[in-house]
Amino acid sequence: MPFYAIFITFCFFLSQAFAVEELSTARKGAEYPEIAERTYDLEGQKAEWILGTSILGNPDLGYRSAGIGNPSHRLPSKLAAIFTFPLTYDETQLSMNGENGIMKEDYARGIPVDTPVTKILWERYAFNGNAFGLDFRRLLLDSIELDIGIASYSNDSSKVFRYQDVTHQPFFALGRDSSEIPFSGRNIKMSTMNFKPSVAWYFPKGEIVGSINYLVVKNDDIPPYAYTLDSTNYSNVTYLEDPFRTELRSFTYGFRAGFRPVKTAEIYAGIYSGEHEIAYDSLVDLVKSLRDTVDEDGEAIQDTNWYGVTDKLKYETVNGEGGIAFKMPFNPAFRMEYEFTEANDRYKQDRELYYFELSDKLSVLDFRVQAGALRNSNIFDSVEVAKMASATATIHLPYHVNLKGNFRHDTRFPDIDELKIFNRGRYAVPNENLQPEERTRMSGNIEWNPGGIFYSVGLRYEYIDSPIKQRWVTSSGLESIESAYQWTNLKDAEALDWYMAAGIALGNWQFYLEREQSLAMQNRPIDVTNLYYKGYIRWSDKFVKNRLGVSVAFNFTWFGNRSDLQINKEDSLEIVELRHYLALNFEARMRILSFSLYSRIDNLNHSLYEPATGYRPEGIRFLYGITWQFDN
Repeated sequence: MPFYAIFITFCFFLSQAFAVEELSTARKGAEYPEIAERTYDLEGQKAEWILGTSILGNPDLGYRSAGIGNPSHRLPSKLAAIFTFPLTYDETQLSMNGENGIMKEDYARGIPVDTPVTKILWERYAFNGNAFGLDFRRLLLDSIELDIGIASYSNDSSKVFRYQDVTHQPFFALGRDSSEIPFSGRNIKMSTMNFKPSVAWYFPKGEIVGSINYLVVKNDDIPPYAYTLDSTNYSNVTYLEDPFRTELRSFTYGFRAGFRPVKTAEIYAGIYSGEHEIAYDSLVDLVKSLRDTVDEDGEAIQDTNWYGVTDKLKYETVNGEGGIAFKMPFNPAFRMEYEFTEANDRYKQDRELYYFELSDKLSVLDFRVQAGALRNSNIFDSVEVAKMASATATIHLPYHVNLKGNFRHDTRFPDIDELKIFNRGRYAVPNENLQPEERTRMSGNIEWNPGGIFYSVGLRYEYIDSPIKQRWVTSSGLESIESAYQWTNLKDAEALDWYMAAGIALGNWQFYLEREQSLAMQNRPIDVTNLYYKGYIRWSDKFVKNRLGVSVAFNFTWFGNRSDLQINKEDSLEIVELRHYLALNFEARMRILSFSLYSRIDNLNHSLYEPATGYRPEGIRFLYGITWQFDN
C-alpha cells in the first residue's frame, strides 16, 4: 500500500463519524503528507500548495477540477474559490505542464447514487467574512444523475484593522510581550462563486457525463511593495501601496464518455472547452519609459510614458483526454491528454502527452509504470518532443514493514505567460528565449505500521536542468522591475532532502509529526525553504449511544525561512528574507448524527505570517460554522 494510503488509513483523518467536510480546496490537499497549504489571507482569498522542501515547484489540480490546466500558476488567486470533491494526490503521475504531482477529485463514476445526498457547509469568520458550500446529488431518472457543487466566499472590503489588546491576552504568546504581537494588519476583499453542475447518463456498458464549470472571482490583491513596521509597537504599520483589484470570469463546459464493450476493457474520451478572462484595476503607477526631448524654447524636458492602471488577459482553452485500459494481469493501458491554449487572441500553444501504463497489486508488490512522450508546440510554431517516464513501487515485507520507491523524469516547457505576457499585478516579465526544464525526481522510504503506531523515514533526490525562475533569484537584475522580475533559466540545481513521519494512537488520542530538511544542495533556489514541519494532536469520543461525537484538535505547520523580492519606499528593489513562522490552529467539533457544529481559532500563537512580500495577514482569527448532510 502506498505511503499516503497507509498514512490516511492509520491516523490522519478521524474515524468516519468525525470526518471533516472541508470547503477549501487548499485545505483538502493539505490533508496529505508532505503537502502544506500556504494561505495569503483569509481562507478562500488566495492559497496554494507547497510540497515540503521540494525544488521542483508546487502540486496542482487537474484541469477537470479547476476548469483550466495548472490553475495555481495561471489564475491570480491560485486555488481560491475552486470547488472540488475530496482529493487524492498522485506524486508520480505524468502531466503536461510540469506540475509537481497532481491532485485529482476522488469521485469515481460508474455507480449512481441510490439515495439523494445534500451536504451544506456554512462558515463565518472575521471582518464580515462568510463561506458557503453545497454538494447535491440525486437521480433524476433511474439512469440519469444530477450533481451540483457550489462554493462561495465573501468579505466586505480591504481594510487595515487593529485588535484590542485584550483580544490576545487569553492565548499563547510564546514568550513575547505585547509589542511583538501583531495586533494590527490588513485583510483583503474577496467575492467569489464557483458553480459546477453535471449530468451523468449511465447505461449497461458505460456512461456519458456533461459538466459546466462557472467561476467568478472578484478579489483584491497586494502588490510586492514593502510596508514599514514600528519596531517598538507592531500596531503602527505604514503601507506604501493600496491593494489592486482582480476579476476572473471563467466558463468551461465539456463531456466525458466511458464505454466498456467487455468487462476487461474500457475505452474513454473527454473534451472540455473554456474561456477565462482576467481583468486588473487600480494597479500601481509604473513608469514604462523616459525620454528627454527639447521644447520650442530649446529647454530639455522629460517625457514620461506610463503603464496603465488597468490590464486584461484572456485565455481560450481546449483540454481533452482519451485512451483504452484493460483489466487483466498488469492492467495495461494507453492514455493521452492534450491542451490547446490561446492568450489575448494572439498567442497559441498546444501540448499532447502520450504514454503507456502498467500497474498491478500483487501479494508482496504494488507498482505502476508510465512511459511516453510530451509534444509541445509553442507560440513561435516550434515543435519539441520530450521523453517522459515515471514509476512507483511498494514492497510489503514481514513484520509490517514496507519499502517504497518513486521515480519521475519529465520536462516542463515554458508557458505562454512566461514567453509573452507581462503580469502587472504580482510582477512577472516574459522572456522569449526561455529553454525547457528537464527534471528528475527519485525518492525512497521505509515504513513500519503494526497498528496503533506508525513511522516512516526516507530520502528524496531532485535535479533540474535549466530551471525557470525570475532573475532576482540569482541576486542580479535588481536595477529595474523589467530585469529583476523577468523569467530566466538558472543554472542546474539539485537537492538531497530527508523526511520522516511518525504517528501514534493512544485510546481517544492521536499524535502525528512530519519533518523535512535539506541535507545537500547545489544552486538551490533561494525562494525555497530548507526546513518544514507539520503535525497535529487530536482527541475524539462518542457519547449518548454513539449519537453525539466530540473532537478537539491542534494542528500546525512550520514554514522555514526563504527569500523574496520587494520594492521599498525609495522605489528600489531589494531581496528580503521572509522569516519562518508557525501556523498553529485549533478546532472543536460536535457532531449530532449528520449535523456538525464547530469552532476554529487560526494562528493561535499570533505568528505574523509571511507568505510573500507585501502581504500582512491578520494575527489571530476566530471562525465558526456548521456542516449538515441530508441523506434523503
